[in-house]
Amino acid sequence: MRKPFLSLLLIYAVGYYLDSCASGALNTDGLFKKYELACGKYQLCNSPLSDVFYHDELHRCPPCSCNETCFELNNCCPDVFFGAKYKVFTNFVIGSASDHGSERYDMFEVIAHCPPEASASIRAKCESSMSPKTLIRNPPLTSIATNLSYSNSHCAYCHGERATNLVYWDMGIGKADVPIQINIISPFTQMLKMGEIMQIPFLFTPPQRVGMFVKKMPVKYLVPSTCPDDADPDIAMACKSSYFLPFRLHKNVFCYICNLPKQNSSINSCNYTGHWDVEDSSIKYACSDGGTSPMTHPYKNFYCFLCNTVTNPMSDQSATLFAVKKQNVIHFYDAVFEYEERHSVDWRQKETLELKLKNIEFRNNKMFQQISQTRLEIHEEVLISDGWYVYKDIQIDVRSLVQTKVAMYPDRICNKNLLPFSVRSLVPTNCECNIDCVFRNVCSCCVDTALISAATCLSDAVHYESSLRNEETEIIVIDGCSIKESYLFYFKYKKLCEKDTGMFSSLFVTNGTSTYKNVFCFFCNSPLYRLNTELLHRPFTPIDINIICPKFLHFVYAGSIKDVIELAKSEGCAVFFDTDKATKCRKKDDDGFGVGFGFYSFYEYPEFGEESKTIDVCNSTGNVVHDIDFNIRWACENISDQAFPPIPGFKNEYCLLCNSNGTAQKVNRSCEPSSSNYLKIYKDGCESLPDVSSVSEIAPFKNAFCYACNNLNCLHDHCFPNSSFDVEASDCKSSMGSYFRIRDQFVLSTYSPSVNFYSSPKDEIESETYGCYPGRALIGNTCELLLSEAKFAIYGVDVSLALTVNSTYTNASVTMEKIEQSLGTIFLQHLPENTREFLQFLLLLNKNSSLNLPVESAMNNVHLLVDLYFEVQFMDFDRRSVEAKLLNFPRLIEQTSSLDDGSIEYKIKSLGFSYPADSIKNSMPDAISTLKLKDIMNAYFKLPPDVILVGNLLFCIHQKFNSSLFFFDDENLEIISNQTMRRFKIGEFVLDFGALIGVCMYSDGGDSSTEYLLDGIVVEVKYLPTVFNGISAVCMTSVFISYCYFKILRTPTGVNAIFVSLFLSWFHIVSSLVKLLQHIKLACFVIGLALHYFWLSISCSVCVTACHQFSLFRNTKMEDKELQDTTKWITLIHLIFSLFTPMLIVGLNAILLHVFLSDPFYYSTDKCFLNHNLSYIVTFLSPLILSVIVISLFNGMALKMVITVKGKIIKKKKAQFFILLKFAMFVCMFAILQITEWFVDTSDYTFVIDLMVSTQGCFVFLAFCCSSHVCGWRKNNEDSSSGSDINQTMENKMEVKDTE
Repeated sequence: MRKPFLSLLLIYAVGYYLDSCASGALNTDGLFKKYELACGKYQLCNSPLSDVFYHDELHRCPPCSCNETCFELNNCCPDVFFGAKYKVFTNFVIGSASDHGSERYDMFEVIAHCPPEASASIRAKCESSMSPKTLIRNPPLTSIATNLSYSNSHCAYCHGERATNLVYWDMGIGKADVPIQINIISPFTQMLKMGEIMQIPFLFTPPQRVGMFVKKMPVKYLVPSTCPDDADPDIAMACKSSYFLPFRLHKNVFCYICNLPKQNSSINSCNYTGHWDVEDSSIKYACSDGGTSPMTHPYKNFYCFLCNTVTNPMSDQSATLFAVKKQNVIHFYDAVFEYEERHSVDWRQKETLELKLKNIEFRNNKMFQQISQTRLEIHEEVLISDGWYVYKDIQIDVRSLVQTKVAMYPDRICNKNLLPFSVRSLVPTNCECNIDCVFRNVCSCCVDTALISAATCLSDAVHYESSLRNEETEIIVIDGCSIKESYLFYFKYKKLCEKDTGMFSSLFVTNGTSTYKNVFCFFCNSPLYRLNTELLHRPFTPIDINIICPKFLHFVYAGSIKDVIELAKSEGCAVFFDTDKATKCRKKDDDGFGVGFGFYSFYEYPEFGEESKTIDVCNSTGNVVHDIDFNIRWACENISDQAFPPIPGFKNEYCLLCNSNGTAQKVNRSCEPSSSNYLKIYKDGCESLPDVSSVSEIAPFKNAFCYACNNLNCLHDHCFPNSSFDVEASDCKSSMGSYFRIRDQFVLSTYSPSVNFYSSPKDEIESETYGCYPGRALIGNTCELLLSEAKFAIYGVDVSLALTVNSTYTNASVTMEKIEQSLGTIFLQHLPENTREFLQFLLLLNKNSSLNLPVESAMNNVHLLVDLYFEVQFMDFDRRSVEAKLLNFPRLIEQTSSLDDGSIEYKIKSLGFSYPADSIKNSMPDAISTLKLKDIMNAYFKLPPDVILVGNLLFCIHQKFNSSLFFFDDENLEIISNQTMRRFKIGEFVLDFGALIGVCMYSDGGDSSTEYLLDGIVVEVKYLPTVFNGISAVCMTSVFISYCYFKILRTPTGVNAIFVSLFLSWFHIVSSLVKLLQHIKLACFVIGLALHYFWLSISCSVCVTACHQFSLFRNTKMEDKELQDTTKWITLIHLIFSLFTPMLIVGLNAILLHVFLSDPFYYSTDKCFLNHNLSYIVTFLSPLILSVIVISLFNGMALKMVITVKGKIIKKKKAQFFILLKFAMFVCMFAILQITEWFVDTSDYTFVIDLMVSTQGCFVFLAFCCSSHVCGWRKNNEDSSSGSDINQTMENKMEVKDTE
């Protein structure tokens, strides 16, 4: 009932500590300062005025609102949200299912703390974790007055809520498949045990009445919304709260902050990076003098970040696409981009973060700045002549290489200016001149275009981690310049392209077709212009960057994309590009690639036709004796295999040339008029083009033009050797890469209660002696269903019937079979609508009635008694409705029916329910129906049977007994008490899961107020205190009347007894009402006030009495007349100290409780007495203890004087003194017992104390009746028939001392 005294002292001792760290006393000022250091002052609605100015786009924290609607939209700024009462998201789940835990249920916003000014005791009750048993008795609730929800009633009361405004949440079953055992389990504590065994979760959800007012957590994130133990307490409380404004997959930014790794900030000054373009002293001051935030690492705080990045992120044209605010947009000093991410944890608890940087836009001014600040060496400023190409400081004679190609076969040339003028007309441009052809179809590229394309294969991986990514993809990229310019700016971005340095290095870009190693390679392969400090260029798109990390990557305050990549690499992440807009590198085993080029062969390498031996270097065998031209060697060894389609055995034509050793035949270098196909153009080509006679198809001629001039087999003017490009262009088509898609954050679906309990566990009466049929709970004086909406149940009904039969059939068995079938049809009509069929339908003929059955003759007006037992199954039904109809079923059965065209006529009338044991006992023992019913009934001796028997037992209040005290008689289907030999038949008892036997409290279903106890004693133990209080009230009223009526007792000492007896009589009168009215809250409150008052009045009156007695014996010379004069003074003192002082204490206590706790009903309904711990100590325990001390002290001193002082008058005082001394002794004794009850907090001890205190008046009455003073007066009154003066006789008798 109340906490132990030492626990209370401990709570008070640590009260202030609890205030600051566990009671919701959030230090909002400190929290907002930490938030500003992480996010900036513009993210607060009530930030102090300052000169700091910055652009909103530089915020990293989620945008928030200061409007009143922000609570509905879930976008409040922190100072607005935490300005209201502190709330948390939680769910109230008991246990878990086999396939999911409590996190799979909706979380609701509740207040789970008390304000700091609340008492420590109620705060402890509110904020401490509850056991499942306690939780079901004190569930969460919602106030209809404030629309706020609380985790329990203690939290509601300490926030000033009134009990009349509170709506308790429903308790339900959090599992889709509800086991049938749920329907036959009770009480709730037993159900909790069964739920633990069967993994059935129970949960509380807001009822429909208040559901719209209870805020539900919108999304469940996989990132835990908790802080480590060593986190900042303010940040941890803000994270734990219901503040829901998601940031990077966390519930709020505070959850993100407290989970950051602890690192020392390396940048604590302005312009450390050199990218701050505007001086601002206010930002400098905020950076240097402000505190440190872990969120802004590597910067000291948000303001240090501001003064190390661009001042106005929207001033650059590249940022205009992000003018409309988006949720996940980051502005770095080099770029602006969006990001999306996903966090997951697999079955091995392996954590993975997937991050994509997309829609990247490089800042134009930063690209210009990068180019302008690039320094060139002298050799890097080379003017390039026509026909030459410079790649990574190597000068290549493209003219020579093109003419060499034409010397083998005149085709696929774009720039014919590289050829002798005379042969240009014979060289077709049957190819693509744009370097994009490398990405679309390499077979379509012109040779001179391919030579300067600078195409190469690079991995899409910036940093590869095999544990995070299975494989890499190689893509074709351009890493050189195909356009030649002669101005200084060109040489700078050409260097940035080829050297791949600077902040934009190795960040692939694409123009939609081609992919470039970096943006500068794009610039030197397309037109680029300058307009002051702005670059004018064709559109390009940086390729999206993907990052897969083994843990959370805190990148939002990195300075640039390169910083993000470096951070990811240092954290062991896999970093790679999307390749959906890029072209995968072609491999030799790709379909169609490297086939069909069988024109060439080479004398010394016949095996080169095999694909597995492709040669990609010059003089691979070392047998080439002549010098190899540098340009040809470069074209063979340095040009990527992606720029030229390979020929069988060789990387390209140039590799074939530099691996040939010439021919043994004499080379024919002539083209004379006498030649068979002489043309002037052949002659010019034969003379001016290089010698390629080592190619077998051309040998022994110098080149293709010499070959054509001397070709004797020209066909249709086609005199050149066969072309190496006799293949379809489709055979060289390229394939695109893939897109790494970050799937939507996987959110587990939440479970809702499949069914809610009809009865609330908080209303259930807990008792080890009383209960209900399994599946019902004792609520007040009735047994209510736990579940009204049942998924499945089977009911058994046994009724007795009077049957009258007229039949023309001579076979009685046939008649009875037809009647049994007909009864099934009739009964179905009277059962609930969803009854489809009978699981069992057994008709048992009474063995005495069987004698009335005729043998081989018709049945004429035969009267029979039968018992009918049937079982029906229901699914997804309302138990209240179905059970009410089943209970009413016997009253509906009275009907006359006809069968077989009138051959059988019968009339049935129900005689009411029967017990299956009686049905079996009264039927034919060998009948099939009898034997079958007996087998069915044997199941009732086990744990709660699957079949629910309909009868009074199902609805009545049960008395519970231990099954070990009974003998189970299987043969007679009954149980027998081992002590009283009382018998209970099946249908009169039920066995629950706790192995307790339940039987109806009342005999024969009557309304008797007595209970059947196991030992046969008829007594209501719990009402014994009420009985004794009534007796004590009568006794003390008699004492009070005696002192008031008889003048001989109305002495100054008697005045004390009058007041003591008056208060004791009223105390017992009020105490006798506790059990009768404790269920009425207002009545219980009034009774509590009265008991509180009369306890104090009794204590005060006995104290005054003790003090008065002491004063009398100190003044032993006081005469009778003087004693009589003190009566009015002692009466006045009693009125002040015994009547009005307790009234003042109790009144002030009630007023203070009402003012400070907003609820005066601090009187528990189990005893109707003060239940507020501090108030109990101050206004009850302390006065009682003080009274016991004062009474003992003064009575002790008075007793000492009584023993030592002698005299006639003193003898009269002694007799009166001992009466009041006995009064005081009993009052002190029972006061001490009442004091000990507070320290021993058990129900049994409380009952014993209540019982003993209820006899207080009886003991005082006995002390009064047995005192020598009263006995002497009574004896003297009996002898007064002689007419002597009673007063004189009384004086004489008083001299006879019996000091007891």
